[in-house]
Amino acid sequence: MPRFEVVHFDIETKISLEAGHPFSLIIESPCEFFKLVSELNSQAMGGEGNFVFLKDG
Repeated sequence: MPRFEVVHFDIETKISLEAGHPFSLIIESPCEFFKLVSELNSQAMGGEGNFVFLKDG
């Protein structure tokens, strides 16, 4: 099963995405949450951003 990692310079820890291993990312600041979600959405639509997605390392 493939393993994915998500990295962002504002998030200290790599986020590992694996089948059967859920994760939670808690962002307490509404401003930071909006910033990260907006950036992720922009990248998903082909824009620029600071998220890096790695498949199997």
